[in-house]
Amino acid sequence: MQIVDVTSLVLKSYEYPNGGWVLVRVKTEAGIEGIGECFVPDASGKGIFAAKAMIDNSLKGVVIGEDVLDIEKIWEKMYSVCCRLYDRRGLAIHGL
Repeated sequence: MQIVDVTSLVLKSYEYPNGGWVLVRVKTEAGIEGIGECFVPDASGKGIFAAKAMIDNSLKGVVIGEDVLDIEKIWEKMYSVCCRLYDRRGLAIHGL
């Protein structure tokens, strides 16, 4: 069952009125959806939009077409992108 789409949305709360979470939705060719989240503790809200951009522009392309059940392979591919873009810590790992 292949992944066909990944969408993300910045969520706000009273603690982080500018945004602190990214909700990530993964859809398969069978219509099954999974939801995950990413939290970036940045009071200004700018970091979360950078995480969303990384998910939308870098990580999404890596997972489209992959078998949704091959979790280790997908994780390794995303981790490789994060290490090339940034480092093994920080914003990239939050997005992962």
